[in-house]
Amino acid sequence: MDRHGPTEVDLVVDHHAGIHARRAEVVAPEIRVWRTEADRVVEAEVEPLAEPEPPPPGTERLEELLSEAGLEVVCEAGVVRGELAGLEVARLTDGPDGPRVEVGVGRFDREAGALLHPGRDALTALHDVIAQIEPHRREGAVGHPVNRLARERWLRATITADPTVLDLDDAVP
Repeated sequence: MDRHGPTEVDLVVDHHAGIHARRAEVVAPEIRVWRTEADRVVEAEVEPLAEPEPPPPGTERLEELLSEAGLEVVCEAGVVRGELAGLEVARLTDGPDGPRVEVGVGRFDREAGALLHPGRDALTALHDVIAQIEPHRREGAVGHPVNRLARERWLRATITADPTVLDLDDAVP
């Protein structure tokens, strides 16, 4: 905290107190988190991180395809995405014949691509979208709507690719 500011901060919350306590413990240990409980306030206990959900079975080959195309493979809540500098450009979904790759920036782009190009090879579509997005998702690129999307995920991708920018030895998303 600021050297002229308070030395202790008390944060009282109604919901997710354990999560706030965990974050405060890492970011600003001088913050104490409290939760409301009926007519009193109780110090919050740190809630441990939940175990990450694994990717669905049978997606290994498609994950390799995303990785070989130059994408970062990210699995959150059991959903596998292919990201380019933090921007989702592909997602593995359940199809009638098992897992499949859907290509596009976001749900509506994936749906539009499927409607406009039915039966198009996913690998070709993947290379096309990467070629369109990559010039705009790099440091120093001219302002463009694509480099304004998901900036927090771009930052995460930058730090996990090179943790030394924050004097870290390692960073895991």
